[in-house]
Amino acid sequence: MSDIIKPGMRFINGLMELTVLCYDEIKDKNLALLFCSNDGLFITVRNLCLWQKQYVWSWGHYFSNINEAVKDYETRKKDL
Repeated sequence: MSDIIKPGMRFINGLMELTVLCYDEIKDKNLALLFCSNDGLFITVRNLCLWQKQYVWSWGHYFSNINEAVKDYETRKKDL
């Protein structure tokens, strides 16, 4: 499993099948917008990283609407 995170990357976290839609990184912080194909949710996550062969994150905000998720992503990107 690669630890290079970029848009289009797919990974499994528990039962969730996830795709990275957007990714921004500054110094030791990052922000990602993920799509979970299992339930159709969009997730804005902070500090996505590989840990013990699984991708994890500090926190996530879950959206059923992609427009709301992108708006949240763009707003939080300003805080990086």
